[in-house]
Amino acid sequence: MKGQIMLHRGFRLTRLTGCIRRVGRIRHAGRIRHAGRIRLAGLNLVGTLMLWAQVGLAQSQSCPLSGEPVMPAQLAITSAAGTSAMSGTTIALFTGAKSTLVVTDPVVAGTSKAKIKTGSGSGNIAIEGLVERAALPLRSRSALVVVPDHVWIAPGTPLVISDVAPGHLDVEARLSQPMMQTFSAWADCSALTFSTVTRPDWAVPEDALGYVMTGGTLDLFDDSSAERQQIWTVRRSKNSGAVLFWGGEKENGLVKISYHGDVIIEGWAKLQQLRALPPGETIDQLPPPSEVVTSQINVPPRPKVARVIKPGLVRSQPNAAALVLGLAEPQAQVYILDIVGTWASILPTAANVVPPTGKQFWVDKATVGL
Repeated sequence: MKGQIMLHRGFRLTRLTGCIRRVGRIRHAGRIRHAGRIRLAGLNLVGTLMLWAQVGLAQSQSCPLSGEPVMPAQLAITSAAGTSAMSGTTIALFTGAKSTLVVTDPVVAGTSKAKIKTGSGSGNIAIEGLVERAALPLRSRSALVVVPDHVWIAPGTPLVISDVAPGHLDVEARLSQPMMQTFSAWADCSALTFSTVTRPDWAVPEDALGYVMTGGTLDLFDDSSAERQQIWTVRRSKNSGAVLFWGGEKENGLVKISYHGDVIIEGWAKLQQLRALPPGETIDQLPPPSEVVTSQINVPPRPKVARVIKPGLVRSQPNAAALVLGLAEPQAQVYILDIVGTWASILPTAANVVPPTGKQFWVDKATVGL
């Protein structure tokens, strides 16, 4: 809807006497217009800090995401244990196989990471830690508004989480071809998925002509009148041969154009910034096919296979004081790689996550019925 307004929340503690100030930055057509403030005064310090903690907790849990995506091979899961000597170090690797995934905190404050676990309660080795947010294969089932009525992120376009609010995520589509720019939008949590999304077909109008940019940028306007407003600037990638638009109606030296790809663009552009293609001519803008990379998993010949019979902590070393990496969930099937005292080294047969080179996943032998 044109002129729609959405609130971007932020909080800061303002006085030790107990005043919390909530600052709302209001977004309109992709730009910050003004800020509104709501003050909650008269709280004592303890009450203030408790409310602050509750707000932070609510935000971290406001947008649960889960699924079974194919995670990038060799993507590191790092320790989230803030007091551990292993904090920030790699505790496991994804292999490029499909993996059960739950995002428990989409935006870990002060980092570029999200907090995740690789289990759902049964049948998995649930490793818990941090991954780079940009590596999460997140997409939207529906178009996301960037500029109301004019610019959208298309369904199925890869997204990167940049911020979180109750029920919503601030996401970005970071394009490198044929445009080199970032498109930002708010997304309802229910619209987001780790699954592949099929885009609806879009047919080029029969009377439309193809247009390509003559320079590196193209200004987009809301209409063709003398009072028109510039609403966006398209930036062509230096490595791209052309950005293909389809145009029809012309007025006052402008043409109404459309673009349908990873983003959807509808608006008016100056004819002097475009070159019309001869009728029936087009250009090939299909991206190169993506390649799925998987890791090579080495296991001993004919390893013993067992099943987790009761929940058990997964540790980094065969002792009870070692760092906890996650949880072996009931019914998970695993290879037994080694036995040290009362500890068993395991590897999930699904091979979706593995220890880093030279490391192992350890559980109490009773966890796997040994």
